[in-house]
Amino acid sequence: MFVQRRRAIIFIDGALLYRPAVASPIRVTLADVVSVEPCKTNVYATAKLSYWVEGLCFQLKTGEQITIPLDFPKSEVIKERILNLNYPSGSPGYVQG
Repeated sequence: MFVQRRRAIIFIDGALLYRPAVASPIRVTLADVVSVEPCKTNVYATAKLSYWVEGLCFQLKTGEQITIPLDFPKSEVIKERILNLNYPSGSPGYVQG
C-alpha cells in the first residue's frame, strides 16, 4: 500500500484500488484489464488548482478507460508493481511511453 495526503494505491487480491483525496475510491479488477500504458493525467489540488502528472491508463474489456495518477513518492516502484501484477488473462499489452 502506498499512501500520501489521504490518497492511496492499495493492492488486493484480484484488484487495484486507487483512493483519491476527496472522491470515491476507484477499483480496477485485474480480470477486466486489456492493456496498461503510461499517460498524463490531471490532478486537482483544490477546486481551482490542478496540474498534470504521470499516470497509468487501464483499458478495460468494457471499453472503459481508467486513469490512475502516479504522483506518489517511489512512483517508479508503484508503476513496476502495477505492470507486473498477475493479470488473470495474462500480461496486458503495455506500450512503452
